[in-house]
Amino acid sequence: MNKKRAIVFGKGKWGKIFISRLKSKVKIVKILRSKDNFKKIDCKNIDWIFILTSTNKHFEICNYFIKKCKNIFCEKPLTFNLNQSKELIKRAKKFKCNLYVSDVEKFKEKKIKLKKNNTIIRKKFSGDKHDLLFRYAYHDLYILSGLVNIKKFRSFKLIKNEVGLISYSFRVQNILLKFTYSFNSSQKVHKINNCNLLLFKGNPLDQMIERVILKKENVIENNKNALNAIYVINKIKKNFIGYD
Repeated sequence: MNKKRAIVFGKGKWGKIFISRLKSKVKIVKILRSKDNFKKIDCKNIDWIFILTSTNKHFEICNYFIKKCKNIFCEKPLTFNLNQSKELIKRAKKFKCNLYVSDVEKFKEKKIKLKKNNTIIRKKFSGDKHDLLFRYAYHDLYILSGLVNIKKFRSFKLIKNEVGLISYSFRVQNILLKFTYSFNSSQKVHKINNCNLLLFKGNPLDQMIERVILKKENVIENNKNALNAIYVINKIKKNFIGYD
């Protein structure tokens, strides 16, 4: 079977990790930086566009290649703006191409069970303390979106909000979810209740890439969970903690 042909955008730290796993699964025709002029690229025989750039470039690049009817894998979040993200998904449907947003944590295939009171915690040390919600909470929100109607959250309570640390809780349906995220910890932790997401079999990144390029993933479900995560984060930022 001939490999799918792909163009990749992004040469940063995560981009290099991603490309190291991608190169055995597709034929990478070209790797570009976000500042390169992508409108001059011949993409006639390209099957997939992989966008691994910073989020502020996602809309422009996605929008251009959707109109070229190209399948797109985009690093999370699709955009920071809910309306822009909705528009990209709407256009992808119009042009009949796949637009898949990274949800690599899902491919750890952990069995997460929610109860009346739930604790979600993720921490490590990072010198870059900004935006814990999009960098960390986003992952847990797309996971939870597959279990409960996360958009219907209520009774938000901000417990702590410091540099590199945020803790808050809210209710969804009849359950309580308490979240704690930190970039100030010497210990690396990621748990939802007693489920340790740092312990898993295989390589989730490999599994995600393979299933996406073979079109074995539910794009509609993926898009819904991506939009739900963006919705919740923006509502929390706007109404409760402000933007950083």
